Amino acid sequence: MSVVAPEFRRPARPAPARRVAWLSGRSMLLHLTLVLVGPVCLLAGWWQLQRALSGNTLSFVYVFEWPAFAGVAVWAWWALLTAPARNGGPPGAPQAPAPSRADLLAARTAPLRWDSGQESARLRAYNAYLADLRDRPRRGRLPRRPPGGRRA
Repeated sequence: MSVVAPEFRRPARPAPARRVAWLSGRSMLLHLTLVLVGPVCLLAGWWQLQRALSGNTLSFVYVFEWPAFAGVAVWAWWALLTAPARNGGPPGAPQAPAPSRADLLAARTAPLRWDSGQESARLRAYNAYLADLRDRPRRGRLPRRPPGGRRA
């Protein structure tokens, strides 16, 4: 009898719908940024090559670094240009209404609630240790600072 390992395969996921809006305001800003950043990085690489060939050995590192920056700029341009819609769905899908400013502010300023039921035994022991340290009397020449006041 031979033991055969089961095959683990991920189910095929559909590719996210990506629609490129080449002439939107955001896209035009991305195009402009790429047109400015790409050539500047390549020009800086050319300048560093000239410096490296004239005897500056440190510039050999920058000869490769500046074109890499230009490549990162092209990658970021494409990634931002083809990013799916912010609502997470394909274009044309119904969008959820945007939360109001009051709802966002209420969610952001809501007090945090600690659920002690989800603490592990180690975390409870550590918190008890910290509480014990806090409650011990200090052994030093300075008296304990009163709450909200200065030392006497």
